[in-house]
Amino acid sequence: MASLTSRVGAFRKTEHFSRLWKYASVSIISTGITQVVLFVCYGVIKIPSAMASNVIAIVIASVPAYYLNRNWTWGKTGKSDLWREIVPFWTISFVGLVLSTIAVGIAAHNNPFPKGSLEAALFVNFANLFSYGVIWIGRYVVFNKFMFGHHAAANTQILADEATNAVAEVLYLDLKLAAPLARVKSLLKKWGESGALKVVHRPDKHRKPKAFVEVGQWATP
Repeated sequence: MASLTSRVGAFRKTEHFSRLWKYASVSIISTGITQVVLFVCYGVIKIPSAMASNVIAIVIASVPAYYLNRNWTWGKTGKSDLWREIVPFWTISFVGLVLSTIAVGIAAHNNPFPKGSLEAALFVNFANLFSYGVIWIGRYVVFNKFMFGHHAAANTQILADEATNAVAEVLYLDLKLAAPLARVKSLLKKWGESGALKVVHRPDKHRKPKAFVEVGQWATP
């Protein structure tokens, strides 16, 4: 039990847990936007079609979801890549849109509550929420492995390239030997995952984009 607790505690300090927590936070925000817009369109404005209301809600919510996930969850900056980021994101969003719209259409067709009532609108909202939950994990896997996650891998490589010699010099390690080199790489990986070191991107003295390694989160006794 103690071992499991320590593993959970260690996982909570990793970059992956931080990314997953941010992704969940963005999902809550975008889901909230979707639910509000859907309810306003179908329950307040009384747009006749629940499916049309669902399309409007998801399109509106997808815009902040993209930028929050890209810039905050995965820490990417600069111009978005059309084929590696924008097209896959909207493709995934379209698939989710189709699935949720089908779910909402089925819910509206089989709604047990009187049309135009508060209960009928909430029933349609629940169908949208349920369909979003089904595809939530799949979206994270695609975002992390194929769209934004390569940024984290690139940062790990930058840490290895930029900080290896500095760490070895401080610890008086000979990088010509395999064991000290492996130790330094292990330390850098651990510090990167825990947030002790972080990679930031900003212009250098020639105003060209450059990656810098900085202290992220100071260790506390």
